[in-house]
Amino acid sequence: MPSPGSPRGGKVVLDTGPLLTYLALDYLEKTAADKARRNAVLRDVRGSSDYRSTEIEQGCFDVLVCPHKCLLTTSLVVAEVRKLRGHSLLSRDEYHFRELALAKLEQDVDDIPYSLRDLCAAPDFRDLVCRLGLTDASLICLAAKERCLLLTDDRRMFQGLYAGAKFDMRLLGEYLKSPE
Repeated sequence: MPSPGSPRGGKVVLDTGPLLTYLALDYLEKTAADKARRNAVLRDVRGSSDYRSTEIEQGCFDVLVCPHKCLLTTSLVVAEVRKLRGHSLLSRDEYHFRELALAKLEQDVDDIPYSLRDLCAAPDFRDLVCRLGLTDASLICLAAKERCLLLTDDRRMFQGLYAGAKFDMRLLGEYLKSPE
């Protein structure tokens, strides 16, 4: 897929997994979590197969996202993140996590609303709603509109996207490992 210039600069659209990771890192920092707690929560959020227990990778995500200050997502993704997607380690302190996450979302992330009617108005996006669902279609629509990087953990969405995309879409785990 074509890259809109430097993928580490500019606007970034975050899917549920990357946004939850971003919010979990902020929560862990603000609650002064020890290394064992950090590793356990991040392994829970990222999945044991995608998470490597290193300070470098945690720092890489911070460096990757924080300087942008132009983080985008959709309201549908925010709703998914607020449910905590069943992550038991974050749900132990659910109210405090949600309180800190809400403050971080208000400060750093623009959530763009997309209605089913808006997405179905364009034939290409109507097809995406049918194939991938409303949330994924809204993320793709936003990334295409902004011509920016879309970070996801969703291999189904990543593989289902057509080759002619006018934006860059990367899997977060692979993106963090890339030397760019």
